[in-house]
Amino acid sequence: MTFLSGDTCGGIIFNMEVSFLTSYSEFFICTDGSYHLNDVSVLSTSVLQGYTTMNTGVRQINVIAVVANGTNIDLYINGQKINSMSSKTSSVGTIGLGVYGLNSNVASEAAFNDAKVWTF
Repeated sequence: MTFLSGDTCGGIIFNMEVSFLTSYSEFFICTDGSYHLNDVSVLSTSVLQGYTTMNTGVRQINVIAVVANGTNIDLYINGQKINSMSSKTSSVGTIGLGVYGLNSNVASEAAFNDAKVWTF
């Protein structure tokens, strides 16, 4: 993933099940060096967040990865495991990519290349 604008976060949305009780997980990294994993459902939200060493700033490339094995989730940035947690959302569902701004008044942009999905 390459940040194309400042004050930007980009990442992976996964385990998304759309129904009356929609649930999903999302792993995002930001140009300020922060990351977060949100485990979201209608009934509850879990948040795992922090700061780590990554390539920050515009035109910087980062390789992000999520290893979801059942309810266990491991997070990686540039080949380094940064954190893990047990998810309360489904272990199946769709996968997507997303971008948002740290400042809602400014357009945000990131590019994603070579996305891959493996199954165990």
